[in-house]
Amino acid sequence: MTVRTYDSLFEKSGENSDCEADLIASNISATDGDVWIEPQNGEWLKKGHAVGDVTEEFVERTDS
Repeated sequence: MTVRTYDSLFEKSGENSDCEADLIASNISATDGDVWIEPQNGEWLKKGHAVGDVTEEFVERTDS
């Protein structure tokens, strides 16, 4: 999936219930080996890592 600043992660994920409806990307890094998204709630999301109660299947889907 392609995510840009101010995109809704809920919408980008196909309204996946593992994403909060109001989770908006405020900062993004796509540097090799340092891929992350910082939502407006301030909780950093690194590629391949989960925050909160998410399914392993969701992590695997987003890590590819």
